[in-house]
Amino acid sequence: MNEVWSVGPFIVRQSWVALIVIVLLGYYLANQFFYEMMNGAKKDSEVFWNGFFAFFVTFQFSKLILNPAVAIGDPIAVLATPSGANEWMLAWVVMCVYLWWSTKEDAALNTTVFIKIAGTYLIIETMYYAVFPFNTMEGIVGTNVILMGINTLALLFIYIQSKRQETHTRMLGQFLILFGLIKGLLSFFIPIRMLDYSVPSWFYFMFFIAGLIILSNETKRKEVS
Repeated sequence: MNEVWSVGPFIVRQSWVALIVIVLLGYYLANQFFYEMMNGAKKDSEVFWNGFFAFFVTFQFSKLILNPAVAIGDPIAVLATPSGANEWMLAWVVMCVYLWWSTKEDAALNTTVFIKIAGTYLIIETMYYAVFPFNTMEGIVGTNVILMGINTLALLFIYIQSKRQETHTRMLGQFLILFGLIKGLLSFFIPIRMLDYSVPSWFYFMFFIAGLIILSNETKRKEVS
């Protein structure tokens, strides 16, 4: 999808349009997926989109922070270069910190937003690999097919846990442990990507550690109560 459309004086890449459609459709599907699970909660929408905006801004402008020597001399040139894995990881960290900070006074909203962010990402990434397939393995099953399968199983896990009336906090912790562990271990053997960005194994294990912390805190909270 490298073709472009000419709309008056503007040049529009088909890949950009496809990506926007994927994001909007992914958000819609995530809303449908989580509507019953989250009892149709509406108040998470503002926090969700603010988190998305924080991710986008960080992803676009963190190049200035990560390349200070070059940015001082020619910031426009730095901004014009494509963002990479470092910017991607920093954007995830900033978004997660923002979501935690903005919902720390409301435990229910906190877990709801993080579960919805995780599920929306899985849906968007799965559709992305279907539209923009890649293959770094020889044979019938490509890397993108494996990742699409893992994402589908992760969504199924969230759905099953919700039907079992599992608490949202435990569900989030369990999801992060499984997601981080499976993709972290898999990245030792085959190249694993998050959309277009190849991130190191330790980044996946950060999700794993976060899941352990969440489950540990939940266990302590129950023991105290």
